[in-house]
Amino acid sequence: MLSSWGDGVAYARCHNVIMRNSDVLDIATMADFFGTAWQVNAILIPNNVPHQKPYLQPVGEVMRLFGKHQGKHALDISYSGDIDAVASRTDNKIYLHIANTNMNASQELIPDIENCKIASARMDYIAESPDVKITPSNPDCFRRRACKILGNTVTLPPAAVAAVEITLKEN
Repeated sequence: MLSSWGDGVAYARCHNVIMRNSDVLDIATMADFFGTAWQVNAILIPNNVPHQKPYLQPVGEVMRLFGKHQGKHALDISYSGDIDAVASRTDNKIYLHIANTNMNASQELIPDIENCKIASARMDYIAESPDVKITPSNPDCFRRRACKILGNTVTLPPAAVAAVEITLKEN
């Protein structure tokens, strides 16, 4: 249940809603409890497969990806197309959390950073077919990838969830 990458993209959008409203939220989590108080939907601990390691469900992968790339101050961002994005900043770093909601086509985002010059940018992302499901037999199917961004256009593959880190030039 909730183990397909399509669910991961939906969770990324939910995370962005939380980020957009963080000024009124004191605490929030995407790892809701289900079944018992000892099990959450972020991590699955196989109990019937010998020597099987615990693994993150799509929601856990999204939380890990976005949690490592997050600024202290929210920024406004505008975009068009089949994407959902939020932005934050700490010092000379800007962070974007982006979900490509189009399951079949790549999407482009051109961040408009007012009066700022980009020194470098990189993207960590997960992009899988929406119907790929994580199971004990393929616990590493949602591998994160990384790439440098050249120019000012971020291109997201279909059904991708990305954290972009932009380093600004010092003035």
